[in-house]
Amino acid sequence: MSSLIAHDLSWKHHIIKVTSKISKLRGIMVRVRHYLPIRTLQTVYNAMVYPYLCYCNVVWASIYPCRLDALYKVQKKIIRIIPFSKYQQVTRQLFISLQLLNIYELNSYQIGLYSCIHTPREACLVLSQTISHWIILFINIIPGLLENFIWNSKEQIMEDSL
Repeated sequence: MSSLIAHDLSWKHHIIKVTSKISKLRGIMVRVRHYLPIRTLQTVYNAMVYPYLCYCNVVWASIYPCRLDALYKVQKKIIRIIPFSKYQQVTRQLFISLQLLNIYELNSYQIGLYSCIHTPREACLVLSQTISHWIILFINIIPGLLENFIWNSKEQIMEDSL
């Protein structure tokens, strides 16, 4: 994996490259979906597509949301492949049922996680109390990870106040 930066520091070429690679992976998933169970298709998504969406996401996906539309559309097409959904089916429920984040939620999550790691614990505790639906969805995906972080933060704050 790599990142492409244009001479004008836009991430247009990188997003086009990632969209192209994910489109190719979509073709593979269409061909194998009749032979694999849903759980395995989800594992293929997590192994083959998800890394492209996550790699340097905080940097290149923090642009105008309209620039990510093509990538989001390809991601939705792949999400419809996993449970054999129809072409026009709304994907919001599919993302929730498969416990996956779309590209916009993934970017918000990674920015929030970065902010929690690089801010004082008190600020992170306030941030964790005001989080939106994407963090709640993340808690469902990886149970206990954020809860342990918040719990440890609360314990630290209580120790500091004593």
